[in-house]
Amino acid sequence: MTDRIHSITLVLEQDMRVDDVEDLMIALRCFKRVVLVQPNVSDYMLLVAESRVRRDLEEKLWKVLK
Repeated sequence: MTDRIHSITLVLEQDMRVDDVEDLMIALRCFKRVVLVQPNVSDYMLLVAESRVRRDLEEKLWKVLK
């Protein structure tokens, strides 16, 4: 018996403005059996976490290069 999938998550390469992603959302709605296409608004906690990880990786990279 095969697994059944109830949803698929799409992750964007970077945050985009709502009006810039509208065409993508319209295109996704055109697929057969798509019930809902809903944007998720970025929050500040995600931005803080990404910034901290980026900074940590930059520091480690500089240590390797020195």
